[in-house]
Amino acid sequence: MWTIDHVEAPETVALWYSDGQPVIGTPRSGPAPASYHFMVQHRGFIDITVFTINQTAIDVNGARMHFENNLASASKIVHLSLVVHDQTSFSIMVPSDEHPFQVKRANKEIRASFKPFPHISSLDTSYMNQLITSNYVPYQTKPGKTDQEIRDSGLRLFPWTPHSYQLAMATYDWTTASFAC
Repeated sequence: MWTIDHVEAPETVALWYSDGQPVIGTPRSGPAPASYHFMVQHRGFIDITVFTINQTAIDVNGARMHFENNLASASKIVHLSLVVHDQTSFSIMVPSDEHPFQVKRANKEIRASFKPFPHISSLDTSYMNQLITSNYVPYQTKPGKTDQEIRDSGLRLFPWTPHSYQLAMATYDWTTASFAC
């Protein structure tokens, strides 16, 4: 299990997790590999994934921090800090030497680059709006998400764009009947 306890970022930058839970202080875990999208407004994604094969590693956009202990079987939480350096880079670190998990090697801090948000064209959103208006989307034999539920899912999964509804509708239509939001 792990959590981000401290974030250093400009006050004007909004932060979100794909699970919709608070950014700071929420323990996160799951069967390995468990992955979470952390979104930083105007900068991009940070994908945080925990791998537990022969050892435990936290992968952050391709940079890894290896641990001596197995995070999956531990009842304690790894406390991490995030520092947003600029438009393109950030660091994740284990802030204390008195940590219950031994970090292998000297990688108590890893620096990586944001994964950019995809560009959403106005032509694409206009076309999606036409499909919605014409009742081509969502799939008309739908199992049961309301328009508001799709809007809410869009705000949770795609908060970085004003086109979150259109993206959620496209995802819902594409994956009906298994849209897991």
